[in-house]
Amino acid sequence: ALGAMAASSPSSGALSQYVEYDEETRRRLLCGDLSEETRLPRELLERFHVMWTERARPFFKDVDERGRLSTEGLAEVIRSLGVASALICGSISRVIAQGEPSVDFCAFVRGYAQLHARTLKEALPFAFRVFDLDGDGQLCPEEFQKMLSATLELKKLDAAAIKRVLAVPPSPEEELGGLTSDQFRYFASLSAETILATCGFMLHVNAFYVPPVPLGPEAEEREEEEAAKALRDARARGTSDGAPPLASVGASASGEEGHVSDPVNPFEDEDFLSALESLRTTPEERAERQKNRGNEALRSKEPNSLNHAVERYTEGLGEHPHDAVLVATLLNNRSAAQVMLKNWGRALADSMAALEVRKDADTAEAATTGAAPSGSAKTMQDRKEGEETRLKTPIANRALSLAAQLKAARRGATAALKLDKLDDARALCEEGRRLAVISLADPGSTQLATSPQGAASPGGVVAATMKGEDAEVESLFRKLVLREQEMQLARERAAALAAMEVELKKALRRRELDVSDFADNSLKQQCVGSSSGARVWYDAEADEVHWPVLVLYPETSMSDFIQDMSENDALAEHLHEMFGENAENSPPWDQERKYAAGALQAYICFEDGDGKPFVRPFDASAALGAQLIASCREGYSVLGIPIVHVVVRGSPFEREFLRRGGRA
Repeated sequence: ALGAMAASSPSSGALSQYVEYDEETRRRLLCGDLSEETRLPRELLERFHVMWTERARPFFKDVDERGRLSTEGLAEVIRSLGVASALICGSISRVIAQGEPSVDFCAFVRGYAQLHARTLKEALPFAFRVFDLDGDGQLCPEEFQKMLSATLELKKLDAAAIKRVLAVPPSPEEELGGLTSDQFRYFASLSAETILATCGFMLHVNAFYVPPVPLGPEAEEREEEEAAKALRDARARGTSDGAPPLASVGASASGEEGHVSDPVNPFEDEDFLSALESLRTTPEERAERQKNRGNEALRSKEPNSLNHAVERYTEGLGEHPHDAVLVATLLNNRSAAQVMLKNWGRALADSMAALEVRKDADTAEAATTGAAPSGSAKTMQDRKEGEETRLKTPIANRALSLAAQLKAARRGATAALKLDKLDDARALCEEGRRLAVISLADPGSTQLATSPQGAASPGGVVAATMKGEDAEVESLFRKLVLREQEMQLARERAAALAAMEVELKKALRRRELDVSDFADNSLKQQCVGSSSGARVWYDAEADEVHWPVLVLYPETSMSDFIQDMSENDALAEHLHEMFGENAENSPPWDQERKYAAGALQAYICFEDGDGKPFVRPFDASAALGAQLIASCREGYSVLGIPIVHVVVRGSPFEREFLRRGGRA
């Protein structure tokens, strides 16, 4: 049983018992044994072990050289699993470590398995130890109230419901006393709320079932289990071995002689418990409760309240209620929360799904239309790009009222516009405009549809709301038109650039120029990136290729960038403009004023066919295009744009530059 795992000591030398095997086999054997003990998948444990030994971030980054994780690091791992309470995380870490300052891999796995307990009975021993902050085997009032408050806050539960169950007077210390493990079991098993209040940090607490009768002392339960086991053994042997007749232990209700009923408690069967739980409240009641909780969270100003609202609406949808109006409302409200969270894809999916729920929809159809209960927005994302957006459900057949439909259309259009899904945005804007026209033509039709617990809003208030929504839809439509125009212009520019690119490639081929991509992507972004304003382009009318040119001065580690230079221009013109004939325009870095235009020599550096560095003189007085063509015939390849090295002619640096093959 998982509850007994904490009693076993953490094994610091986890792999020592497998020393005769290689490391991979030892790991597999260890994880196999732990898998059998904890019922966790072996593949998961093997992955955990690799992450543990590699100290993988973020979960196992604090594992030390001995392969142990401190209780503080373990608490951080627990927090990352969704337990957002420092008090609870620290207490869980303490229980898993059993008073030790750190845990090894085996202790971690056993503790992880306890957090993954699948039933209430499995979870309660561990939960009791977590509540028992001082470890004395009893819960004093301070411990109980402190942990209960932390768990209530963690699960966002209504504290009033727990107080009703406890019937706690103003001074609980005087009434409660210390709780034993058996008393804790009894309290925890009273209702769904008490289960969440005591086991809310367990990772599968939402799957726990409320037992039909509160749990009794563990000792009695063990005796019953032992008696049941003895009876099964006796039945297997076909004799009672001197025990009372079998019929007296578990006689059938019909009194048939010799027939023995199965002594195993049928309420331990998960399928039976699931059916029993579903009979206690209707799906509609549970979904309505989640809807109300979501609405409260939506209005709340607390941190993460919007996420909590989404969770509540999702849980309501997960109940698969038969009420189509309730399903559509849950989807519509969840879309409102997603818009506030700027989860545009999910907001769009929920809005479209809400508009597709029909009044006469069956529960399965209504609860799964458009968006999955989990909020994955799968349907909208799976729709093929360019596929026509069309709402299939007619306005009159939808579960939502006109006012709610208009809100859904407006939210969906907002989300679609944010995602640049202009087809969706146009379809929803047009739908919103149609709804507004209907509402203005027939003000009485704006009356809100309600679920059984709801009440219609006054028609005048709704009509005013409709006018406000209509104005927002019109504003969205204007934004949509502008965005469509921008997108059309962008497509036209892209098409023009693509056509120019084709012409450029043809022009380069005619000139027999070998042009390849930049060797360095960061240099590419600096020279011809979207923010550089420069590019290689072809002027078809003048039959000229225009180049950005990078000029390097290796002696001073400086550079110049010529943004646009025609292939018919000469580099000398630019050097004269930058430096002057007699260095009268020299930049600040030329303190010796030796960079005079007439005293400069340009080179192109590349590797020949054998991979050896090659430096080719570049005639600055000749046209750029002619120089590039001549260089390409000698093995040069233009790496994105021409790169020209300029040095002072006859200088010692030029001699060293040539000796090194262009490597400064």
